[in-house]
Amino acid sequence: MVELDMAEWMVARLRIQVGEGELEAAAGLAEAWYHEHTGVEPDAVDVRVGPCHAVLADVVADEKADLLVMSKSVKGAVTSVFVGSRVLHVASRPPCTLVVVHPEHDEPAEAGPVVVGTDFSVAARAAEDFAAGHAEHLGAPLEVVHAVRPPRLPALGIEDPVALEEALRWARDAVTEDFGRLRADWPNVDLDTRVVGGTPSEVLLEEARRRAPRLLVVGQTGFGLKLAELLGSTARKVVKQAPCTVAVVPPAKG
Repeated sequence: MVELDMAEWMVARLRIQVGEGELEAAAGLAEAWYHEHTGVEPDAVDVRVGPCHAVLADVVADEKADLLVMSKSVKGAVTSVFVGSRVLHVASRPPCTLVVVHPEHDEPAEAGPVVVGTDFSVAARAAEDFAAGHAEHLGAPLEVVHAVRPPRLPALGIEDPVALEEALRWARDAVTEDFGRLRADWPNVDLDTRVVGGTPSEVLLEEARRRAPRLLVVGQTGFGLKLAELLGSTARKVVKQAPCTVAVVPPAKG
């Protein structure tokens, strides 16, 4: 695949043209690179030109793909601001489950758990099931984490300890109920749960640093692509800052 890492309007205005010869050459380079790094021949090489997210969405739709894997690249601050990260762009609204492989996490710790964040939404349930299936396949423990945003006293601009304790109590009850569902659906997985005060991204990143998980799983919820990029999202922040491989799971279709 040939990715043009720029906005759609830039592609249109520059009127970039790529001929069949360039496409064939790109396919040959991609096939050679894959063989060199994996030792096997790819089943197919699909070379397309266009904005990354649109191209990947088309490929996923055409191939009816269930999983998309990308590598987390390292870019300078200026490039990240003015051009944008392909991975973060896709993580805002993945066309299917997206796994972002950390460049320093290609051989994760054998003893590490699979960690999944939950907010008890439809998307979170899909993320939990994906994480549980992965944990079962690896024979790894699964840790389900729920973050409780500390309520604040508007007039004083400080945390409300009474409201926080009530929120934590509700969350623990909800996690207990969620634990029961997971235990029934995934009886062979060693499960643990945690309820922690803090924003979802902060809590999950701290868990990633503390537990060194084999995989960190988050659900994709909320805004559309453009608004998610503008406001930021838990998935984007976790993908950008996590020291491990991250899976972003969209809600189950249908």
